[in-house]
Amino acid sequence: MPEIIAPGERLGGRYRIERPLGAGGMATVWRAVDTVLDRAVAVKVPKDGGPEEFSRCSSGSRWPFSASPWCS
Repeated sequence: MPEIIAPGERLGGRYRIERPLGAGGMATVWRAVDTVLDRAVAVKVPKDGGPEEFSRCSSGSRWPFSASPWCS
């Protein structure tokens, strides 16, 4: 199944995608940079269902992804 994002793309005008970290049945986790806070983050992007399904699963998030601080 093709990915819906690729390295170098920006999500939400804030997260610059760098490389995939891992994938499961429902989502792929990418290493990214939060360009507002200037720090590395992990971004989870759903594989299927699109933004509507993911928003329902993530408590009404505005974006079809979630980001967490990356501890290096």
